[in-house]
Amino acid sequence: MEATRTKKGHFVPQVHLRYFTSTPDETDQKHMRLWCFNKEQRKSNQARICEVAHQRDMYTYRRDGSDVVSFEGVFAQWETEYSQILRELHATPSLVVLLERKEQMAAFIALQYLRVALWQDVLRQYWGLLDLDDAPVTKEDTKIALMSLIQRNLDDLTAVFRRKNWILLHNDPDKTGKRFYTSDTPITLTNPGRGPRTPDLYVTSKGVEIHFPLSPRLTILMYNHDEYKRAQFEHEANPDDVDAINVQQVWWSQQFVFSEANDFALADRMVGERPELGNPRRRRISLRQQRA
Repeated sequence: MEATRTKKGHFVPQVHLRYFTSTPDETDQKHMRLWCFNKEQRKSNQARICEVAHQRDMYTYRRDGSDVVSFEGVFAQWETEYSQILRELHATPSLVVLLERKEQMAAFIALQYLRVALWQDVLRQYWGLLDLDDAPVTKEDTKIALMSLIQRNLDDLTAVFRRKNWILLHNDPDKTGKRFYTSDTPITLTNPGRGPRTPDLYVTSKGVEIHFPLSPRLTILMYNHDEYKRAQFEHEANPDDVDAINVQQVWWSQQFVFSEANDFALADRMVGERPELGNPRRRRISLRQQRA
């Protein structure tokens, strides 16, 4: 996949972030702004969506030290299709519309789950715990490893998401007084009986719930179909539901939480109570090693 190098690789695409601004129908994305909460600094500010959730040349690397390889064009094609689905959903926010495009949405959600910058840290932490002499150490090595991770797992992960029961959760901020957050790691996992920080929680774990906010007013919830009695349905959120979704965004995010409004009291309280949440490089994995 040869391409010209790009400066910004958005690991949360602007077509997603635009729906967390107050002007999602603005034609020029350069003028679209949302509110950002920096967990490390415990400060919030407004920013343009083109200025957040990106890394320079994140999906572009040099192969064998010479040829430039870029996945930006491939991801852009996926984002174009995702953008069309989002327009349909926001024009007619219903489960019927969502399920008509479930196949495409499952693929995009799988890609979004794998492409975030957080996975770079997870890979580096994993290599550090293994203490391998030949472990990759450079940024270029990490980018190559991330792209390999995506290529190896995308199809299987798409199938996992597609098989789950989907629920469309509606939020009316005028009734709840709250908005769904999104973040630099927008797809989150939890187990209601064990919490979001269970160390062995995976998309295939028994009892896992997967959350993906689409806007301040819509969130997709996924459940294992053999563990949840109700079929796919829609649900009106209450204030506790919104808080539960937002807790996941604060917990799983690497550094930044995003919102349509400057309403980060929950995020600030969580970081105040658990300061480690403000560390973008906090440990995410552990290995149980047997010692002789």
